[in-house]
Amino acid sequence: MLGSTGDAVAARLQTWGFRGQQSDPADCPLARYLRETCRRQVQVGKDYIFVAVPGGSISLPTPTACRKFIDDFDEGRWLALVEVPPHEAGCPEEPDHCVCDAATT
Repeated sequence: MLGSTGDAVAARLQTWGFRGQQSDPADCPLARYLRETCRRQVQVGKDYIFVAVPGGSISLPTPTACRKFIDDFDEGRWLALVEVPPHEAGCPEEPDHCVCDAATT
């Protein structure tokens, strides 16, 4: 179990080293954790978690603590869990000032 509160979920994900992108159902820290644990593609939503299975997918209700974590993470709390893209070649910004994707071209 990840925890009974959003804070507990965040702390556990941080301890285990899972980081990811805000507002990205397939690449947030929780999705990365579940993907590694289940060894399946997953998408995490506020209401449901979708897990790929042979021939389709199944949906499971998102636990309350995970829903709270998702809300908080997407709103900017838990910035330590945000994975910043690496500095890319061709970015016009200095590496310590960019938040790449070639600094939003």
